[in-house]
Amino acid sequence: MRGLRGVRTVADQRALDRDARAANVAGSMRGRAALKGARVLIVDDVVTTGATLTEAARALRAVGAEVVGAATVAGDRASASVLGVCASGSVMRSR
Repeated sequence: MRGLRGVRTVADQRALDRDARAANVAGSMRGRAALKGARVLIVDDVVTTGATLTEAARALRAVGAEVVGAATVAGDRASASVLGVCASGSVMRSR
C-alpha cells in the first residue's frame, strides 16, 4: 500500500547539501489516514542524507502510524550505514 502522497513539488535534490535537502522536502508529504494505528516500514530506493526518510516518517506519524523502520536499496558512501528512522524522527546509523 502506498501510504504517502506528495502535496507539493520539490526541487531536484542532487546538488543540495544536507540542510537544503531537509528544507526542500519539509512538508512535502502527507500520510494516508487509513494508516492510523498501523505499523509501517518505509521503503525508498536510495538514501543520502536521510531527509526524505525523515519527512516520510513525520508525515506518517502525523496521521497516527507507527514507523518501525526504513529500508533502502542503496546509499552513498557517507550514508551506507543508515538503518531506519527512530521514534524521534532522526536517522539511526549503525557503527
